[in-house]
Amino acid sequence: MDKFSDQFNKVDIKNIPHLASFFEILAKCAYDGVYCVELPNSKIGLCCELEVDAGTGSLLHFREPVMIEVSTSDPEVISPITYPDRLDFPFDKFPHINYPHDGMPPSLCLSREDTDEWYSEISFKEYINTLINWLDDAANDRLIKLNT
Repeated sequence: MDKFSDQFNKVDIKNIPHLASFFEILAKCAYDGVYCVELPNSKIGLCCELEVDAGTGSLLHFREPVMIEVSTSDPEVISPITYPDRLDFPFDKFPHINYPHDGMPPSLCLSREDTDEWYSEISFKEYINTLINWLDDAANDRLIKLNT
């Protein structure tokens, strides 16, 4: 499978020790490990596959690759951005997708709130849990919540 992250150089997490806790949190949820790539905007991409509740006919893969852009300068304050990490991701089939910017692909919209304000109130672990829930909802056509 062709991945967006393939175009970037891999980075050893040992060279960015202040991101080690983020790496460890993501590694606990990732299917087969996490690797880092150096992004052109002086940020780091944490790349992995997350298990998704994707059944037959789902547009998402059972193990969906993602790349989470994190700040190298202030990862506790500057909100991460999550990109699906496959070139054939069906962006046009899902709501809650942000427009591409700065040469990056479209990203996933995980909150209706201002992203930085929302992230200031949660931990990175909660961010990852929200991402996993987004993927599960997308796989099961539940991204649009209707009040009944």
